[in-house]
Amino acid sequence: MRDRGHQALNQSYGDLILNIKIKPHKLFVRKGFDIYSELKISVSKAILGGSCKILTLDGEKSINI
Repeated sequence: MRDRGHQALNQSYGDLILNIKIKPHKLFVRKGFDIYSELKISVSKAILGGSCKILTLDGEKSINI
């Protein structure tokens, strides 16, 4: 980040360099800017449809298959 670092003796600011490391999560997988989770459902629910509860970053949600 340009000019966001410490101030030098000549009153100018240096650049701030950030190193961000993201730890893997046990329920969610990140691919680029997208977040995925896996839900196992029965074959009958996949064919006939129905509702399932899934975990999201904001809590549990219900989805329709």
